[in-house]
Amino acid sequence: TIMTYSISLGLIVDSTIHIINDFENGVDKETMYKRTKRPIVFSSISLMVLFSLFTFIPFLPIREFGLNLFILTLIALFYDIKILPCILTHQK
Repeated sequence: TIMTYSISLGLIVDSTIHIINDFENGVDKETMYKRTKRPIVFSSISLMVLFSLFTFIPFLPIREFGLNLFILTLIALFYDIKILPCILTHQK
């Protein structure tokens, strides 16, 4: 579980770095959506579905681990897709 947690956090940070890199390089919105945002959305949704399955395991630490990573991935997806672009647009 520790390795899964660290890999998931790494994926969250990685998606944020990709979006920041696209903004710094002046990538247009359509290309950013196709090349960066769509893969982030698909990978985050697949992670959320997989982590939500952990909530069906009766062992409490594993259930809470899955719920924790589900919520963390959901918040990170919302931040990367909605909040981060607004922050980066207002800085210019």
